[in-house]
Amino acid sequence: LKEAIEKAFASHPTLKSANADIVEARAQLKSSKSPFYPRLDFEVRARLDEDKDGLDERDHDVMGQFKIQYNLFNGTKDYYRKKENVHLVSVAVDIRDQTHREVEESLRLSWRAYDMLSGQLPHLRKRAEASEATYKAYTQQFKVGRRTLFVLLDARGELFESRVDRTN
Repeated sequence: LKEAIEKAFASHPTLKSANADIVEARAQLKSSKSPFYPRLDFEVRARLDEDKDGLDERDHDVMGQFKIQYNLFNGTKDYYRKKENVHLVSVAVDIRDQTHREVEESLRLSWRAYDMLSGQLPHLRKRAEASEATYKAYTQQFKVGRRTLFVLLDARGELFESRVDRTN
């Protein structure tokens, strides 16, 4: 049972989806923190002119610059976006934990049902064999007139039910 639970946790598609949701929510949270940091840009421009204004000259300019932008205040929009993403991470973790519990509970119930039915299988086989023997005996007795058609059909129904129960 313990090994089955571990395998279920490792490979259950709903749990994999829930874990992926957590990763995605954490990435959004990380992304929502970016407006609180300065933005650094590096720009390079170059210009090469030949024969400008009909003159046989070359004009060559290169310029490079760093730009730092820092948004000191933009109406708390970024703050509330970050707060919302913190909440989304919490919700994703709660959903994953609930799914985790449901998968374990479902597996434990299935395991108990399997154990219980495995113990019943020998009895169901014996019942099916006994029903078949009874049906064969009743068929022979019907042929010699000792059993009625109703009793024979009842035995056939019992044989059918015992086989269905065994198969199930």
